[in-house]
Amino acid sequence: LPKFGILKVYEKKLLWLEIDPSGRKSRIIIYDIISGNKKYIGSDFDMFYDYPQIYENKIIYAKSSSSSDQGDIFLYDLNTEQEEPLLIDSSYSDTPRGIFGNYIIFSRYQVSPPVSKVVFYLYLYDLNTKTYKKISSSENSVASAAIWGNRIVYSTYKTGKYYLYDIVSSTTKNLPIEPPESVVALYEDKMTLVKSDSNLIASVFIFDLSNN
Repeated sequence: LPKFGILKVYEKKLLWLEIDPSGRKSRIIIYDIISGNKKYIGSDFDMFYDYPQIYENKIIYAKSSSSSDQGDIFLYDLNTEQEEPLLIDSSYSDTPRGIFGNYIIFSRYQVSPPVSKVVFYLYLYDLNTKTYKKISSSENSVASAAIWGNRIVYSTYKTGKYYLYDIVSSTTKNLPIEPPESVVALYEDKMTLVKSDSNLIASVFIFDLSNN
């Protein structure tokens, strides 16, 4: 039987992954809550789709030939039902982390030539200009990230530090959050965090960004 994972919600649409029994191929399912209709991206399980993100009529995702291969990032337009390649580079593996308006955030690490230390850096991609730039500078990999409006929040592994990046001013500041929470979502000036205790019981917290 297929496996399911990574549920996303945007207004009246649900989006999730369906993984075939081999675990090497998948497809994306978009479900309209009002009409009950479904759309599929990769309906015949010919590729492996992962990390889907949705905003309005845009869906971004990583796509590769199988689950063991590096991913490239694509954009799918629900109105035109057309797919557009955004980031295709065999030297890197890219993972979409979020989309808002005409901005995408993604993490990237180098696969060729091999490096001694693998670091997942966070990047900002502008759909209007088709350009991107690195916004994380720490040598510790990005653990979680979210975007809303002109704000990006992300955390790093090992140190567990949290950062707030402003797209307009291109500035970054530290956030007073105790690790090891994980950023789940960002909405206006509120950030949702999840923290698990020693018994692996998770609690949900809200962090107010209005004063940051």
